[in-house]
Amino acid sequence: MSDLRPDPICPNCGGKDLYVTVKTIPSGGGYSPDLLPGLRVWFGGGKFRAVVCTSCGLYRQFADEDARVRIKSSSKWTRL
Repeated sequence: MSDLRPDPICPNCGGKDLYVTVKTIPSGGGYSPDLLPGLRVWFGGGKFRAVVCTSCGLYRQFADEDARVRIKSSSKWTRL
């Protein structure tokens, strides 16, 4: 998770007790919500890592590099 490392301080409460998933999490699709629509490969969806602050419960998701590369050419996303 080298390029996806979040701040070691929670942006919500300032807590420093953050945990990140060890492995990437599939973003869903099929019968579950597709959390990264349009960023899937043939037999897999976009993936992300989750970070949770145990002080306040803030939960954040960080898209993996493959999903971030695909987002620019996806018709399901638009740049702000």
